[in-house]
Amino acid sequence: MLVQEGSWPNGHPSPDELQQQQQQQQQQQQQQQQMRLQHSGGAITTAAAAAAAAPTGAYALGGQPVLLNNDNGWSNVARFTTLALARVATLERQRQGAATMAMARALKKIETRRKQDALAALKRESCLSGYKQARGRAEDMLSKLQQLVMSFDLEADRLAEGIIQSTLMEAESSDLNLNFVPRI
Repeated sequence: MLVQEGSWPNGHPSPDELQQQQQQQQQQQQQQQQMRLQHSGGAITTAAAAAAAAPTGAYALGGQPVLLNNDNGWSNVARFTTLALARVATLERQRQGAATMAMARALKKIETRRKQDALAALKRESCLSGYKQARGRAEDMLSKLQQLVMSFDLEADRLAEGIIQSTLMEAESSDLNLNFVPRI
């Protein structure tokens, strides 16, 4: 196997070669931007030139762009994609768990409120029921008392009638007896 000078044994470019390629690409981009500005008739100001010369993307952060012309580049992209999707799935599960817990808390509050309402209604009904029962017993006692008074009145009336009749009979018989009594 022949190894070219400045390249790695597996045929991939060395880091120095990659850096040179990147610099050449940056220079070409700067030249193209200058050509566009010149053709458009616009003047290049120092601020515009500085902005055009400023590195962008991965270069601005001090890193190197992902090169996809080798197997390591594709495996890096696949690994990054897998990690990103795993993170998204984890966040989705967390969000779903939080939503489930919020729903459970809301249902628990509804259940508690319904229990409180049911107990209040039961208490109110029991008070009304107790009142109705007490009123029913009082009305029963009053009706019994009224019947007792009425029966007593009837018996007293009969008894009084009997006494009055017997007294009148005695008075009549004594008056009759008095009339037949010889006079002295």
